[in-house]
Amino acid sequence: MKNINANYKTAHFGKWGIDVDPAVLGYDESDGITGNKDGGFDFRSNKKQWKNNISEDPKKIFSTTKKAIDFVERKAKLKQPFFLQISHYAVHSDIMLRKETLEKYKNKPKGKYQKHEGFAAMTEDLDTGVGMVLDRVKALGLEENTYIIYTSDNGAVPVMPPKRFYKEGSNFPLSRGKVGCYGGWHKSSFYYCWA
Repeated sequence: MKNINANYKTAHFGKWGIDVDPAVLGYDESDGITGNKDGGFDFRSNKKQWKNNISEDPKKIFSTTKKAIDFVERKAKLKQPFFLQISHYAVHSDIMLRKETLEKYKNKPKGKYQKHEGFAAMTEDLDTGVGMVLDRVKALGLEENTYIIYTSDNGAVPVMPPKRFYKEGSNFPLSRGKVGCYGGWHKSSFYYCWA
């Protein structure tokens, strides 16, 4: 984008799993090399990964969203074109969510394949964060000249309590998921809009 228009400013906030600083790849602002650990991922404890961990800023959803909104507001004020990538740590394990969001799901009936109330709550918290960015883009009058792309990186996981190993993952009826080459891995969420 900067080759086309040198006025473009770029930012990346959130998960960054590449072992090189985002500045090397053209980002003017970023959180640096973060990987998954900055979002509260502990690969050493499978039990902790699926426990409901309460946080006011689960998986840094709201602090990451705030950085993104601050960036958009600064670029809008300067009438400067921008590219922003937000790579949220949610919905990756460990499961983290706000207490009030979890309360909404505790007494809801469990689905046939989606049974983890904490995962549902974390997903809603993520949706709330994404909605905050979309609302701000609209409030700043940028929605008619802004492309918005929303995507996920992969499908279900091979272990998701209460099951040990999945035959039918959380994205069933797609087959399997992450670490596989079936539909459940490469068919993931994708949303694109331009007003």
